[in-house]
Amino acid sequence: MKGRGKVIVTVLAVSFLITGTPQVLMAGEAQEHGWPVSVEVAPFAFVQAYGFYLDGPRLEAGWSRSLSFTLDGAGNIYTGDMYGENLRAIRTDGRVITITGDNYFNHGLNADEGPAAQLNISSGRGGYSSLSTAIRGVPLEGAGEIYLAFARGVFKVWKNPKQNGRWWFERIAGSTRRGARTIAKTGESRDALKAELSGPRVQVLSDETLLVSTYAHVYHYEAGKLTCVLSPDDYSKEITVGVTKVKPTGWAGIGGVIRYHEPSESYFIVGYGVIWRYWPKTKRVEHFLGVDQGREGAGPGLDGKKYTGDGPTIGAQWHCGPRLPRFLATKPEFFFPTAADHLEVRRVTSGRQSTLCIDGRWRELPGMHPRDVLKIGKGWTVLEDGKTIYRTYGRFLDTRIMRIIGLDLTSPTVGPKLEGE
Repeated sequence: MKGRGKVIVTVLAVSFLITGTPQVLMAGEAQEHGWPVSVEVAPFAFVQAYGFYLDGPRLEAGWSRSLSFTLDGAGNIYTGDMYGENLRAIRTDGRVITITGDNYFNHGLNADEGPAAQLNISSGRGGYSSLSTAIRGVPLEGAGEIYLAFARGVFKVWKNPKQNGRWWFERIAGSTRRGARTIAKTGESRDALKAELSGPRVQVLSDETLLVSTYAHVYHYEAGKLTCVLSPDDYSKEITVGVTKVKPTGWAGIGGVIRYHEPSESYFIVGYGVIWRYWPKTKRVEHFLGVDQGREGAGPGLDGKKYTGDGPTIGAQWHCGPRLPRFLATKPEFFFPTAADHLEVRRVTSGRQSTLCIDGRWRELPGMHPRDVLKIGKGWTVLEDGKTIYRTYGRFLDTRIMRIIGLDLTSPTVGPKLEGE
């Protein structure tokens, strides 16, 4: 043991049991593979008690299941519950506080402004399974805002000085009222509170610009107005990928989202089993990852071959994915896609997909769930530093957040390359 609640794994790696307890692979297995590694896995927050809500020290706090996971400028973590109605903050001083939901399952009020404890984010209206969070500044210090997008609205949450610093919320975009309509064309603007938003997501850029995206559109929010900056008219044009002619489209499913990648000045667009990339300056659309499966299930790759697992991104297949990572790494050459309840950590670089193995190295492996991968949990987030992974939830009733460090997420891929069959 090293420190409170911390486990040091020095043989191979960690796989999580039903109870969530770290399990060390035996030394004999390590010698068999010849893959020694030193990986540190530490419980980071919450006890293993599903649906038990309690604030306090992070290793003693109660929780349900974390999905949204966002950092502010000071390193505080904001996380939303998959099934409940709470937004929690894990502060840098090691304590957990509740910002919305008042520390219990709260069905809230159907209002557009009020105390944050009353913010209605119940699963019946979209829930945290579709929650998106973005941070501007350091909200916990009263010097910034939290933006929440779910169901059909975008909300600002902040410490309101007019309410003695109380956490407050205000709807800033999206409407369920009669007369609301989609802002469909690039360049078109509309009162943000009169716009119809389907499954919105939010993103704060480095210049503090607030972007709101749906499965098909991207909007710039400013001074109460939404202006469309990307629409299907821009990217849904027939292109040839491999031997197949396709027309890129967004997918209106959970995780169907568009994100802007600042360093490369491009958009990533999630389709059905595939991610597209659009470059607005040159108006170029390209295939980035996956197989456009259509509604009939998985088929051959876009080059006419059938792939499973890693290898060329043109045919890499996913189960319930791929989806965009919660963070788009600042280095455009590294991309960490994820999926629903995905055990493995995968990476895309130089047009190829690889998987993180139990020795801490990246390899191209066949199949959806290869034997020798580092199975981190059912949900995970790679931080922008390219060094730290948070397992945001585990199997069954394991609700703890685990922190995995000591991995080199940008090291070269080793071993033979897969070319498909």
